[in-house]
Amino acid sequence: MTKQLALEYKRAGKKAKGEILDTVFQLTGYNRSYTARVLHERAEPKVLGKERWGKAMITLVEDERTKEKRSRKRNEKYGRDVFVA
Repeated sequence: MTKQLALEYKRAGKKAKGEILDTVFQLTGYNRSYTARVLHERAEPKVLGKERWGKAMITLVEDERTKEKRSRKRNEKYGRDVFVA
């Protein structure tokens, strides 16, 4: 739903954008500035990089179907000798 609203928000004029913001604001409870930022970010695809394919240059974008959750590993603050002590 947010992807569809984000695309409508991107194409809309100023008055229509205000109406879309009001609708999403009432549905989610976010404030208007955060709602506008979320809709703007959802409308733009995340660019992963560029790659040459034959003679053409293609842009790689993130797709929701292939998106993977990355897990981050925290660096160890203390070494093994501290835990032994």
